[in-house]
Amino acid sequence: MPDQWGRPIAVASATLLKFDGLPFLATAAHALKSPGLLLGGADILIPLPNEFWRSKGGGEADDKIDLAVAPLTESQFAALYGLPFIGSDDWMHATATGNRYTLAVGYRVSQNKAPVDGSRGLCLKRWSFTGFTGETPTSGGYGDCNFALEYSKRAVRESGQLVRTTPPQGLSGGPIFDLGDTLSVDQLCAAAPHPARLTGILIECPRQGGVLIGTKVEVLRDYARRAKALYATS
Repeated sequence: MPDQWGRPIAVASATLLKFDGLPFLATAAHALKSPGLLLGGADILIPLPNEFWRSKGGGEADDKIDLAVAPLTESQFAALYGLPFIGSDDWMHATATGNRYTLAVGYRVSQNKAPVDGSRGLCLKRWSFTGFTGETPTSGGYGDCNFALEYSKRAVRESGQLVRTTPPQGLSGGPIFDLGDTLSVDQLCAAAPHPARLTGILIECPRQGGVLIGTKVEVLRDYARRAKALYATS
């Protein structure tokens, strides 16, 4: 979205998907409440899709699914050429919980980043956080559609160094990947990539802290099926 001088500001993240061979965009429904949103393409900013299949709560505070999925038009897909789409073969069948390593990815909120080579693109730094799946808070209205990642304002590197983690503002709508129940630095640094599968979409960092909240991949798959019907009107 633009600031008062027309310069772009990053406010949320999104996930590019392939489902049944068709391209889609998924994000948190509450992100769509911001006016004048554009999508970061390969090297330009493009309009968001017109039609989303979104959770009934519309991204309000009590909407704990907080998910929106839209089909991409041919021109939108072309503008995203070269960017990675997560094919449905790389989705978990169902979100697994209990001592699973997960990776959350997105782009932090940024203020007035300089354009790239005079275009309307943004200079953004990708945010990522690796941690265990955790217990979904009993308070806050979360349900079977949600899962949690353990999150702390401080983390320990492999060396034992204690560091402050980057605040996750702007991560809503980004993908969460399941990395399995075992993980090591050697696995992450191996020539062959560690298998990572989409397990959900991140929607919230509760005020009480301690976890990040995601919406499960089962819900995402159902929304993608429903969003396919929008191709006739997109």
